[in-house]
Amino acid sequence: MVTSPSWSANNPLATYLPQIQLRSIAARTAIQTEPWERQCAGSILLVDITGFTEVVEQFAAQGAAAVETLSKVLNDYFGRMAEVLTEHGGDILTFAGDAALVLWLAENDDELVRCACRAVQAAQAVQAELLDYRAQGFTLRQRAAVGVGPLSIMEVGGTDGRWQFLVAGDAITQAGETSQHANSGDVVLSPAVWALVQSRCSGDALPSGHVKLREVQQPVPVVPLASSDQLSVSTLQPYVLPVVVNRLRAGRAHGSPSFAMSPFCSFI
Repeated sequence: MVTSPSWSANNPLATYLPQIQLRSIAARTAIQTEPWERQCAGSILLVDITGFTEVVEQFAAQGAAAVETLSKVLNDYFGRMAEVLTEHGGDILTFAGDAALVLWLAENDDELVRCACRAVQAAQAVQAELLDYRAQGFTLRQRAAVGVGPLSIMEVGGTDGRWQFLVAGDAITQAGETSQHANSGDVVLSPAVWALVQSRCSGDALPSGHVKLREVQQPVPVVPLASSDQLSVSTLQPYVLPVVVNRLRAGRAHGSPSFAMSPFCSFI
């Protein structure tokens, strides 16, 4: 699930797609018939819940009603996280199970520095907002990792008119590797991120070469994520999983969307 300022009662499908994809769709003058790929650069923030498997197992052992309770808790938890991320200009690419993947897209090298800073500031804000998040008698904790660098953004598919949005590249690889060096409550930066933000931040070097953030001493201005133009349901339907479209048609997905289901934007 993706949540952003594009929420619309008139077109709930927009809540399932990241802003970068919505803007691409809005800019088209004809129906898409071919896959496309775009090279760019940006900063990636990966936030994931630590100990999530144990939490799920505890609830699953209590039966279906407990699992439904967990789903509601995760909706509230990721909803609060989404608000913080979009306020810091992050474009949420996906909520996949227990993790959020967020993009700050850079138009040039100078912007890449600011994007890295904003991703770090957003990570710190998420940790502050969700510190020891308690609900239904248990606590959720998260770790955050930031990467920066080249990215490939693409849409592939075309079978039966359906398209899948994908993001790949070094920035995502960095975030995934960096996450392995983070513990609950940590914000850990890849060496590439630290090289860009060290004049504005303080941190502790880890044996791996990554840096655990202590403080952002000179934050950059935060620019909240802008919404794309309104798009019709029929325009967005080829980009959203059929199961989601069917649930919406059946009236089962009104109100707050469910974050903890399957990812609707993929990354590789």
